Amino acid sequence: MRANRGALRVLMGLTLVLCALFGVTGAAAIAARSSDVDRFAGHIEPLAVDLQQLYTALNDADATAASAYLSGSVVGDPLRDEYNADIAKAESCLASASRAAATDDTVSARLAAIAGRIPVYTGLVATAQTDNRDAVEPQPIGTAYLREASTLMRANLLPDALAAYQAEVGSLDETEHAVDRPWRALEVVLVLALAALVVAQLQLARRFRRRLNPGLLLASGTLLVAGVWSSTAVGYQNAHLTAASDRASRIRTLATASDSAIEAHADEALTLIAHGSDAGAYTQDFTAQLKTAVSAAASVKPPTAQLDDVATRLRDWSAVDTRVRAAADAADYRTAVATALGAGADDAARIADDLNAEMTGTQSAFVDETRAASADLSGLVAGEIVLAVLAAGAAGYGLNRRLAEYR
Repeated sequence: MRANRGALRVLMGLTLVLCALFGVTGAAAIAARSSDVDRFAGHIEPLAVDLQQLYTALNDADATAASAYLSGSVVGDPLRDEYNADIAKAESCLASASRAAATDDTVSARLAAIAGRIPVYTGLVATAQTDNRDAVEPQPIGTAYLREASTLMRANLLPDALAAYQAEVGSLDETEHAVDRPWRALEVVLVLALAALVVAQLQLARRFRRRLNPGLLLASGTLLVAGVWSSTAVGYQNAHLTAASDRASRIRTLATASDSAIEAHADEALTLIAHGSDAGAYTQDFTAQLKTAVSAAASVKPPTAQLDDVATRLRDWSAVDTRVRAAADAADYRTAVATALGAGADDAARIADDLNAEMTGTQSAFVDETRAASADLSGLVAGEIVLAVLAAGAAGYGLNRRLAEYR
């Protein structure tokens, strides 16, 4: 009799501990998951967007500066306004990203280096523009300053911005994978708690010749409700997170297409400015960047009418560039410049704007999905604790009733 009573006490203690552990583990897992999702939505992705926009603004500033320099006084003022707007946007994104990345020493160091070099870059561009003002063709001194500015941009500013962006994207991917880690422990504890309750019910049925124990049944049902609630909420959240991850991937692909198109646009202008002194480097980079832009634009899913139009204009741009090179090779510099800055090049220049418009819409959808993911677990922490307490109380009551029969 004492052995039976002692076994029941151990069984009751085990079920109470597992129910309590389920409540604690559930609250901790859900809180950790919610924190990861909130960090994903509220910090990492916005910072990644700032860094991507910083890269694009700097890249576009370099392309616009080259076009403005190439145009001389013909369309220089509008292009210079666009260049100034790019620099202003880059500085704004840089300030925002620097605040968000304050705790990341590596990213902060890269952003500080960019902040120190932007004034150097703009100074070189200003000197080049001043030397070339009202000139029919690019002047040697101004050309030297502009090429030095472009070299600084491509060798230092853009690589630092890209490295910072890639570091943040890596953190984003790591956070996406970390979201599910605490949930595994909760699933294990839930299974153990339900197993303990089933064993307790079977033991009581065998020893007391009773099939059902209301307290243990209520405890089991309560834990099942908690498990179903949690699984359903997490299922909905996973669906929203998957959709958000797809949106983030789409943004990255669009950014690759946009940035490559911008750099190709700069290469085309710099090829004419260099007058062959670059040994074909800009031409080779133009070909590589255009190929990357075409490939990235074609891989964006789902496609849209605007993306189809972008792909068509990218292919047309290659034909326009062929005419630019033919005129330059024939020493017809005016025709080469006019073709590079004409309607075809305008279409090419607007490619980045169209891709950025696609990114803006995708970013809005990303925000909607992450907000929905954050809301999916609302109230679940408190709910898990309450249900675990109810389960423990019901199990304790049911087992205690059987223990009382030994008195």
